[in-house]
Amino acid sequence: MPRRIIVMLLAVASLVSSVSAQQSGSGYVRKQSDSDQVEFRRFEVLMEGGLAVPTGNLGAEFLSEEAALGADNGFMLGIRVRFYLSKSFTVAPVLAYTEFGDYDGRTADDEVFTILTRIIRYGLDFAWMKPGRRGQIRPFLGAGGAFVRNKYREDYIDEETFYDAALNGFTMSAQAGARWRDWELALEYQRNTFSTALFLNTGVAVDYDWSHVLLRVGVALPSI
Repeated sequence: MPRRIIVMLLAVASLVSSVSAQQSGSGYVRKQSDSDQVEFRRFEVLMEGGLAVPTGNLGAEFLSEEAALGADNGFMLGIRVRFYLSKSFTVAPVLAYTEFGDYDGRTADDEVFTILTRIIRYGLDFAWMKPGRRGQIRPFLGAGGAFVRNKYREDYIDEETFYDAALNGFTMSAQAGARWRDWELALEYQRNTFSTALFLNTGVAVDYDWSHVLLRVGVALPSI
């Protein structure tokens, strides 16, 4: 994973968390015991991570169909800044990095090569969350859109050469999950289809389906 992505996520988290700590009334309203606290936040910052499962021809067996890349399961890391429009409805800018498992193969000349696929997502998600107390399990549903950077790389191990290409696009997503205290668990589907001639050396545009499923865990950073 590029070091600049990690630095960017940490920097944004630190900045937004600092601003959040200075805002009066940004935390939840305290009532009675900790489990009876009514969740009432203006906004919060969540750090997220989880499993990424490729679908479409991204995850199909290599060359079993046109543009099949044989990507394996991977991971995602992200940061979400959620603003509460009311006690139930939220909007959240999202920055996320997803990296799928490499495909390792050999050319007709028996040269070892590796294919790496990655996605950087700049999104905006809308969600409904059931109102409730802090200690309750509260379900939520959401959908969103995002601008993405689809990144493709081939590494030729023996020759120590590589080919790198990327394409911008737009994706749609749907998610469902549950919140308990400061923790969240969500299942999310990202629809990501596009056509390009950049990734193969044929010079012909090919239809790609880099859609994938995310199983992610998030934790809200403390607001003092």
